[in-house]
Amino acid sequence: AGSSVNVPWDGPGPGDADYMAAFTRVLLPIAYEFAPDLIIVSAGFDAAHGDPLGGCHVTPACFGHMTALLQPIGPLALLLEGGYNLAATAASVEACVRVLLGQPPARMQTPLVPSRVGLSAIASAVVVQGRYWRSLGGGMQGPPSELTPEQQHHHSKAVGQHPTHVPQQQHPHSQHKQQQQQQQMDGFGDPDGV
Repeated sequence: AGSSVNVPWDGPGPGDADYMAAFTRVLLPIAYEFAPDLIIVSAGFDAAHGDPLGGCHVTPACFGHMTALLQPIGPLALLLEGGYNLAATAASVEACVRVLLGQPPARMQTPLVPSRVGLSAIASAVVVQGRYWRSLGGGMQGPPSELTPEQQHHHSKAVGQHPTHVPQQQHPHSQHKQQQQQQQMDGFGDPDGV
C-alpha cells in the first residue's frame, strides 16, 4: 500500500496546469521523500495535446518541465512507451530529450490554473497517499528517532527539500562543454575534442 501512486482524472481534458499541479502537489513530494537511487519513466505521450486516445491537452513544454523537475531527485531514464499522434509524440519526446541534454524547458504558454477536475483528483490522491507518506501529511508515525535506519535515511534525504523547488543543477553535458570552452580560452585542447 502506498507504493503505487495514481492521480485519476475524473473528467475530460486535463492540461498543463492540471499535470503541473499534480506533479508538484502529489508526485514530487513523494518522490523526494522516497529518494530513489534511479528513476525510470515509462514515457507515454497519450496525454499530449492532439493524441486521439488520451483526451488530454499536455504540451511538449509541460512534458519538458516535468522531466526537469525529476532531474534533481536522482539519475533519470526515460523509456518511450507510446503515444498515438506521431507529431505530438515526436514534439514531446524532443522537449524531454532537450531537457536531458541540459537545455531549459520551453516556456508554457497558458496560465497554470488547474481545473476543478484536476483539483478534485489531486485532493483525492492526497487523501489516499497521505496515509503512507509524511510529505502529504501522514505516513510513518512518530519522530524520526523512532524510525528504522532505512526510514531515517530516506527521511533525512527528504527533510529540508521543498518538493516544488528545483535546484539549479548543471547537467554533465554542460559541464563538459564549459570545460572545453575554458581549455580553448586557455589555449589548450581541440574544440572538436580530438
